[in-house]
Amino acid sequence: MTTNVKSKLFKAEKTQWVIPCNPAYYDICGVFNKLDKVEWKQSTNVNEGDIVYIYVTSPIKEIRYKCIARKVDLDYADTEKDREFILKGDNYENYGRYMELELITKYKENKFTLENLKQNGLKSVQGPSKVSEELANYIKSNEIDMIKKTLQEENNIEYDLKNYIDKINVDESFTYKYDKKKKQKYTIQNGIKTYIRDRKVAMNALKKANHKCEVDSEHEVFLRRNVDVGYTESHHLVPMAYSDIFDVSLDVEENMVSLCSHCHNLLHYGKDFERVLEKLYYERVNHLNKVGIYISFNQLREMYL
Repeated sequence: MTTNVKSKLFKAEKTQWVIPCNPAYYDICGVFNKLDKVEWKQSTNVNEGDIVYIYVTSPIKEIRYKCIARKVDLDYADTEKDREFILKGDNYENYGRYMELELITKYKENKFTLENLKQNGLKSVQGPSKVSEELANYIKSNEIDMIKKTLQEENNIEYDLKNYIDKINVDESFTYKYDKKKKQKYTIQNGIKTYIRDRKVAMNALKKANHKCEVDSEHEVFLRRNVDVGYTESHHLVPMAYSDIFDVSLDVEENMVSLCSHCHNLLHYGKDFERVLEKLYYERVNHLNKVGIYISFNQLREMYL
């Protein structure tokens, strides 16, 4: 990403929009079952990095999709990719101004109905509108439950990793290769776009730290049950949930840290998380840059709030 694009993507407060889509004109549900990016007609001053919620009009009458604006103010839209879903071309083609939207989240049915949206700050769905603070808070609070379910999936990955460690040669060493990995494929879990994690990457991160806590190597850890190495947990310093705003994979050893259980939970739930996060960031920032992950401490901090 260029510096200009990065600054836009990481604005402390991105503008959020609700944009209606008439399924009689454009089959948005069909599009997002096939594609993860669309070129959308643009009638408002959306900026790169803004969040766009797509409200599907009658008969659905719900916000079904959350997207991020990747490109804006495009003069031309390539309709070949989604031509089969354009049901009324004169309402879409030759519009004159377009933006590229990338799908972040698919919401389940009856999650954000028109009735609930109006009760929580939505004024109109007749055209594009900015999301009010009340509505933003409502959407965010509902997304927390979805995220909790996704975190349970991550706990299952951690359990799988424990079994994996028991079966491999833990004496092998690992050094950073500084390879910029392409972003891996994603799946939709509980309505949230989730990027697949590689347990070998997590294992390499633990090896690199010699199975000690990277906050403080003197932190006490117990021995794993079936192998004589300390029990630590792998953690993506730049969270995988923000994969959409990077051009490279975040699932790389340079972005993984080895933490004792206390420090890992402190990062997620502790009041004093900034002290730990700051230490880890400044020890890793040069490694992150070498694999194409560019981020300031303040930007990273925002991701943990």
